[in-house]
Amino acid sequence: MPLLKTSDHNVATVRRRYVDGPFGQMHLRVAGTPSDRPPLFCFHMSPMSGRIFENFIAEMGRDRLAVAVDTPGFGMSDRPAEPPEIADYARAMAAVVDALGIDGPVDLMGYHTGALISCDLARLRPQQVRRVILVSAPLLTDAERADMRELYREVPPSLDGEHLMKRWRGFVHHNLGRGVDLAAVAEMFPDGLLGRTKAWWGHRAAFNHQPDMGLPDVRQPVLIINPGDDLQHYTPRAKAYLVDGRIVDKPEWGHGFLDAATSDAAALARSFLDGPVPFEN
Repeated sequence: MPLLKTSDHNVATVRRRYVDGPFGQMHLRVAGTPSDRPPLFCFHMSPMSGRIFENFIAEMGRDRLAVAVDTPGFGMSDRPAEPPEIADYARAMAAVVDALGIDGPVDLMGYHTGALISCDLARLRPQQVRRVILVSAPLLTDAERADMRELYREVPPSLDGEHLMKRWRGFVHHNLGRGVDLAAVAEMFPDGLLGRTKAWWGHRAAFNHQPDMGLPDVRQPVLIINPGDDLQHYTPRAKAYLVDGRIVDKPEWGHGFLDAATSDAAALARSFLDGPVPFEN
């Protein structure tokens, strides 16, 4: 399974650039050009990078500007001096929108930690954010949060490299299958290391965030994609908090679906973003 669709000349070219944010430089992948459709900004899960959206934004960039941002401290974006909260990440993403000179409406797509960031940015800029796509909803009880904090706690480096082997075993467990083979997992794995010794900061921020994700205050139309990943059983809880939203179950998709099922993922996104009425398809 190729991770970069270089042979498809119909998709948009993905280019890299940097802009200034509140914590230093922020690294972006940009596809497409401004059009009559709002730009789409994509925020990744922890501890990955915007690379997870590379094929997806190339496809979405056929008819709009599509941007995948490396969250501060991940990928090639500069790290904050202190552990940030989700509100800090949302503020950084707002700075990216401004740095690109966009003052009109925008759409958002967030994956796991990126879903929390998307909700916060939608609340921060209710007049600018038009529609929101979330990949999974990390809605956890206090006990589940405690378990997650322990699972994703800071792991100091070990001389024998066991800290890396632990990451690899966990990565294989969560990513292998559902259209993603071992070669693709190995291709994706290094991006999870780019958070370096502070990679746990993203999960820390996620598990510190408000238990309802702020969903009751998100007034924009929201589409939640519920793939067969490690949040599959938590995501349905979002139904109780959605003001104007819908959950679409995709158990056949797992982590890596943006590469393994790019066309289908883009079609689902377009049916929501471009329909005259939210959720019409």
